[in-house]
Amino acid sequence: MATIVQLHGPSGAGKSTLFEILGNNLKDYCRVDRENIKRNLKPLDKPERRRISKTACVLMMHELMEMNQNILTMEFNASNLKGKLEPTLSQKGYKFVSFYLQCPLQTCIERVMQRKPGADPQRTAECTKAVYENHRTPDQGDIVVNTADMNPQQAAEFIIRHL
Repeated sequence: MATIVQLHGPSGAGKSTLFEILGNNLKDYCRVDRENIKRNLKPLDKPERRRISKTACVLMMHELMEMNQNILTMEFNASNLKGKLEPTLSQKGYKFVSFYLQCPLQTCIERVMQRKPGADPQRTAECTKAVYENHRTPDQGDIVVNTADMNPQQAAEFIIRHL
């Protein structure tokens, strides 16, 4: 049975780090990286990059599902993705496994500031907090991974064990 693995959670929870580790360990998974697509759509404005990258990822995933490929993806919010992939999930017999990466706000802020040296600390903290408030709870059926309690390799091993 082909599988879609989704990582989601707030900024700084470890999505990109785990996406990279899992991508290197799950050799038979195609990676669909919306953040990378958004970055490459500059100079478009943020709402356009968001809209186009979301559409592109959903189209890519539908095409990969037609080919019966395993997929690894990450998002801030998981609830919409599964709905956009139905009824193909059911028709193709896909297993959809969603992992919510949980982390305390202060740890998320510290991690984001490490990724953005030279950024205004107050603005970075405010933006991280705003995203955190919108994405701080898992969706129904998510497997919760507390990334503050384990290092990235341990978190990746935890996820792999649950596949």
